[in-house]
Amino acid sequence: MMSTTAKQLPKTVSVAVVGVGLVGSEFVRQLQALPPPNPFRLISLASSKLSVFNPDGIPPSADWRALLRASASASASSDAGRSAPAGSEYYPRTLAPLVRPDNAVVFVDNTASASVAETYPALLRAGVHVVTPNKKAFSGPRTLYDQIVAASRESGAKFLHEATVGAGLPVLSTLKDLVATGDKVTPCHASPSSPLFVCFFSCFCVCCVVPLRMGAHLIDRRRRTQRALSCQVDLISRCEISLFHGAAM
Repeated sequence: MMSTTAKQLPKTVSVAVVGVGLVGSEFVRQLQALPPPNPFRLISLASSKLSVFNPDGIPPSADWRALLRASASASASSDAGRSAPAGSEYYPRTLAPLVRPDNAVVFVDNTASASVAETYPALLRAGVHVVTPNKKAFSGPRTLYDQIVAASRESGAKFLHEATVGAGLPVLSTLKDLVATGDKVTPCHASPSSPLFVCFFSCFCVCCVVPLRMGAHLIDRRRRTQRALSCQVDLISRCEISLFHGAAM
């Protein structure tokens, strides 16, 4: 017996991508290659100099690189192409009207730009979800991070961030999932790479070992550091760093 209830359309997700280098290009390729029914609509692409915006979605079959190149000569008033957006209000102002109950909007930042990271609070307040590997939001002023967290809680928009650590492992999201599902994280153990070990051990020698006195003479810093570095090959396999996490990630 056929139901008389009208079938609801699947929820769509409008995706705006900033940064189309190696990471961004691969992300766009995978997004456009998803088989139908594909709820994702790529509505915006931007590099450091060019941008393309189409609220109805860029067709998966379209050559988005050609569209970016063509946007250099497109009219600034055109919906299909324009020069690279400037100013921190462009993305919130452009994407906010697209946020509807039947359509989510996701802002994907593949850059390492501090100015782009500064747009996160306004985007989140407008209900736009933010997904990024950009570290600038966490290595800059603490006020920016506090604004991001507050805006996300206020609107309910998600702020998902990840940066590759070690051998490119998604450490942050894994730890967050563990905590979110009720697990308690105690120590996390990791073995640093050779360059990191050299840095850590050099700092240890300069800051902790060098000030020790042998008789009435202070150990020469350069000789002590060189001696410590010469034995790094033997010690690196046994080096282990413990990172203790607080309650909230």
